[in-house]
Amino acid sequence: MTVPREWTLDAILVAYERHLREARGVCGRTSEYYVKQARRFLREVLGYDPLDIARLRPAAVIAYVSTRAADARLRPKTVKSVATCLPWMLAFVP
Repeated sequence: MTVPREWTLDAILVAYERHLREARGVCGRTSEYYVKQARRFLREVLGYDPLDIARLRPAAVIAYVSTRAADARLRPKTVKSVATCLPWMLAFVP
């Protein structure tokens, strides 16, 4: 599935969740967690609807993960899971 250049956050997340289930075989709590992380990332990096996917840049991803890693409230395992699930989302929204 191709994501249009501009979409609403909810539309991207519905399509992404479907992609996780159908193409990646991810379901249940893992799927919910990946969608939650994708929502937070997209909202923080791209702002509000419509989201311009073309604005996603490597520097924004690095800054986001670095900020999350520096958050003293998060356990290292949580930061690792964020860094693990983001590439799947980024591959989904070319």
